[in-house]
Amino acid sequence: MFHQDWHFSDHACGGQAIGGKWKTSLLWALHLRPHRFAELRRLSLGISDKVLTQQLRKMEADGLISRHDYDEVPPRVEYGVGTRTVPSNTLRLNGA
Repeated sequence: MFHQDWHFSDHACGGQAIGGKWKTSLLWALHLRPHRFAELRRLSLGISDKVLTQQLRKMEADGLISRHDYDEVPPRVEYGVGTRTVPSNTLRLNGA
C-alpha cells in the first residue's frame, strides 16, 4: 500500500513541524522563490512581526527553511526552502 521507504513516524514528524496557522502558507510562498522578511509579512496578512519571527526561527531550527544573510549595508536577509524534505501531500492536508 505504501512505498517501502515511507515511514509513518517521518510523516507524522513532518506534519507536526509544519502544523499551525502560519507555517503552511509561509512554506508555500518559500517553495516558489526566496523571500525577505517584509515580503513574507505582506503575504501573510494579520501576522505580527513577533509571530513571524518566531515561526521563521522554529522552521529554520527544524530544517524546513534556510536563512541567508548577505552581510551587506543595509542588511539583507532572505529565507528559502531548507534541506529537510516535506512531502507535498502534507502541504495539501494542512490546507495549502
